[in-house]
Amino acid sequence: MNNAELLTYIVITYNHEEYIEKCLYSLINQTTKFKYKILIIDDHSLDNTQQIIKSILKNNNNNINYFRTKKNYGNFRGAASEYADEIKTEFIAFIEGDDYIVSNNKIETQLKYMLSNPEIVGTYHST
Repeated sequence: MNNAELLTYIVITYNHEEYIEKCLYSLINQTTKFKYKILIIDDHSLDNTQQIIKSILKNNNNNINYFRTKKNYGNFRGAASEYADEIKTEFIAFIEGDDYIVSNNKIETQLKYMLSNPEIVGTYHST
């Protein structure tokens, strides 16, 4: 396996100070042999979301890029489109800052499945 990241997790957040820490650690703590990166896009939060993210980055910034929009777009597409050039991986996954992953092997499981089944272009689960 080469050293390039295979997946970018895009985290869109806005005023998620109560949830962003759990969200980010659910990504950071994934157990996988695949390299992945986390792209955090703060849609100009007005609460303490930015400070919480910066605190987490102090100890966990190896595969994390953080951006704060100059204005609030109020929607996923607007905020994410501003940073689309940052995504250079074969696969992308989306998670909002008030969500989190319950399984520490979710990335591993999904990427193995996608790589074994190239005719599949996406996966999802019920919520």
